[in-house]
Amino acid sequence: VLQHALSLVHGAALLSSEVTRMTKLDAGDLRFGCGPAPAMKLVPNAVARFINAHPKIRTTFQVDNWETLSRRLSREEIEFFIA
Repeated sequence: VLQHALSLVHGAALLSSEVTRMTKLDAGDLRFGCGPAPAMKLVPNAVARFINAHPKIRTTFQVDNWETLSRRLSREEIEFFIA
């Protein structure tokens, strides 16, 4: 029981640290996908503004069809997608 409790406490501390880091937007990764149409006009400008505002966040996106992006989202390979 003690091992399990220690594991939970450690996990809670890691979760708290991740949430703090994410809310500050000063580190981490942002992975998302988009369809071909948004990739042409909407996404490049939005990503450029985001990178300028948050230069320490590593941003990557994949252009693909909505079915592939949906599968990647369900496998937690991306955080969101724009279709």
